[in-house]
Amino acid sequence: MIGGEFLNAVPLHIELFEALYRLGHVRFFESGPLSKAEFMTLGMLSRYHRKFPDRPGIYVSELAEHMHCSAPAASRTLRHLEERGLLRREADRADRRNTCVILTEEGRRALEETFALLNDSIARVIQRMGEDNMRDLIGHLNRLASIIQEEQQRSEPNAEHSQVSEKTRRPRPGHRG
Repeated sequence: MIGGEFLNAVPLHIELFEALYRLGHVRFFESGPLSKAEFMTLGMLSRYHRKFPDRPGIYVSELAEHMHCSAPAASRTLRHLEERGLLRREADRADRRNTCVILTEEGRRALEETFALLNDSIARVIQRMGEDNMRDLIGHLNRLASIIQEEQQRSEPNAEHSQVSEKTRRPRPGHRG
């Protein structure tokens, strides 16, 4: 849809857009000690440690890759978490040019507290929705996400036909172009 066509879109199109917009603005993390980005970062560190208990920590570059962001963006999040004592960074003993990120005990406690709050909140939502309805919804959302991703991939080669200039186009997350 181009220009004014969006304003005259089929009501179902607008309803879907509005529902996705509302869902994207749901805040599960407001009452916990961690933001969503902090929770995801510390959760990744915890999972990494469980998967590789013999390693001292994850490299910043690996963490950034898993977070689908640049190393400088990951470093900003890490710096904030480190200032709060939720993680620590150490130079790799084998290669001092690399930095390992390690979850602290304080970070583990904050992660557990946030997970408990999030789990309680989601349990109430599931109870209100009903388990069967929730399973159906999850299946539909996963299918919707797959279809949207497929459509985005299909339309990327046709970007030259777009009427939006490269100067005004918003960069896609993780896109370095």
